[in-house]
Amino acid sequence: MITMKKESQFKIVLLINLMLLTGCMTGKDGHTYIDGHCVTCLNNPVTGEAYNYTQKSPDYALAKDYRRVQDEHLTAGELDNTPHLEGQTSLSAHIDIDTAYTRIKREFGFLTRKEWEQNYLYDDGGILYEALPSVSYHMRFNVPHRYKGVTRTHYIETTLHKNGRKTDLTFKFWVQVSKGSLNQYAYSIKKRAAHVLR
Repeated sequence: MITMKKESQFKIVLLINLMLLTGCMTGKDGHTYIDGHCVTCLNNPVTGEAYNYTQKSPDYALAKDYRRVQDEHLTAGELDNTPHLEGQTSLSAHIDIDTAYTRIKREFGFLTRKEWEQNYLYDDGGILYEALPSVSYHMRFNVPHRYKGVTRTHYIETTLHKNGRKTDLTFKFWVQVSKGSLNQYAYSIKKRAAHVLR
């Protein structure tokens, strides 16, 4: 018969072994790292600014490296100095709203709340999903978008509204690009959406 003390010790040893096998470690500042990437260093989903760590944190460089992986198109200097800009574009599609919703959801990789909960451990506060089938849909998710040969992962938000037999769509996005290329970036999102809404 195993005593409570031995059972607790066994669980602790098992947990430590699992952490070692998966490459998990806790940094000096209490954050958890997997394969050198901070998984508990959170950034504001819209601005990309640090949420629960600071530049004075001993492990800030590792957290910054994790952000760089998310925004591979930027050099270290650009990542720190380029603000996230908000852009917007809109279009109308000559198809019903439910068909438009299905095509946009699939093309951009938006998830329902239930799909999110089944696939991810936590919500960083940036996702959004509201649905009134056959009337309107509102979604926001951190999704990849390819622009000028470079794939960037950032938040894209879309709203779909029924307009008679048509569907009106609006896209908002937050991305690190120069102000001069923001309209071209918006056009690339519009073009991507229009392609699947034909």
